[in-house]
Amino acid sequence: MGMKIELIEISEPCSSIFRLDESSPELIRIFRLLSGTCKMKAYDTIVDLEINYFFPLNEIETCTTENIEGNTEAIQQENDSITKSHLEFLNGYEDGGRLQHYNTFIKVNKFKNRNFYKSFYQEICSAVYNVQVKNNTLAFVHIYRAYESISYAFPMIYSSLTDNYHNTFNNLRKWFSSGSSDNTGELKFLSNFIKDVFKNDELLDSSFDINIIGDENYKKRVFNALKEKILPLKKQEAYAENHSEPDVFSIPFSMFHTFLITLRNRFFHFSHSNNSNINLDDIDDAELFFPLVNKHAIQYITTLFHAIVWHSIIMEQDIVSAEENTT
Repeated sequence: MGMKIELIEISEPCSSIFRLDESSPELIRIFRLLSGTCKMKAYDTIVDLEINYFFPLNEIETCTTENIEGNTEAIQQENDSITKSHLEFLNGYEDGGRLQHYNTFIKVNKFKNRNFYKSFYQEICSAVYNVQVKNNTLAFVHIYRAYESISYAFPMIYSSLTDNYHNTFNNLRKWFSSGSSDNTGELKFLSNFIKDVFKNDELLDSSFDINIIGDENYKKRVFNALKEKILPLKKQEAYAENHSEPDVFSIPFSMFHTFLITLRNRFFHFSHSNNSNINLDDIDDAELFFPLVNKHAIQYITTLFHAIVWHSIIMEQDIVSAEENTT
């Protein structure tokens, strides 16, 4: 049996649909977890969450772990005095988007696809927890398992929202097409989906900047491992604009899918016959290496999750129009 991790409510108003209790569906828990607006309980400790993964990472955040017995009363007092939702950041998060749109989305969808959301929640919850307590290699394992869990589900949920059969069929055919004689697996399916969904999005101009910390020798070895073994682009300008050897390895948004999968393969599928594998001469210690990547990977997954949510809000016209008619 795995470790049981619970989300602890801290200060969401009683009237909020996002308020956590024992019966909260996984969809609500995912929002609260990824927005960093709750605490986590495992065994006898409470872990504070300080990262809202709905936004790009600017600084390394820290967490504190405290004994649960000393915090229960303070948490309850905090809850009783709060009137403003921690999800207010969703107002304006998308052009024309308001928190009320997300409230209605939750009401309509909180019990749909629940088996999928349960599996995804368990993995991403374990990932966030292990990032916070600095079990860095284990965190990456759960990040990748969470990513694999969405590989078919997100594209299928996205497609199911259209009322046009031909559009659904054409989208699925396009995403399943590998462009070669190779069979298209789940992750390739997801890759095609991401490229199509974000093709006109300004996110394609964004990047994930891995700041490499350490002495010059260490930074050069890690930078070269990333450049030569994980994401070896032929032209220097193909990397994002903040790319600066050996301090910053800057990955374009469109390339992060490839980066994540290749990193997993190069590190965990270790073979002496493959010179492209990551070894400890490259990174010294996995526990030093994976903190460079993990938070960016969770933020990337959060971006994909929100894309599905926002597409649902847009496509379910009764949701948007009903809310707009009340203003």
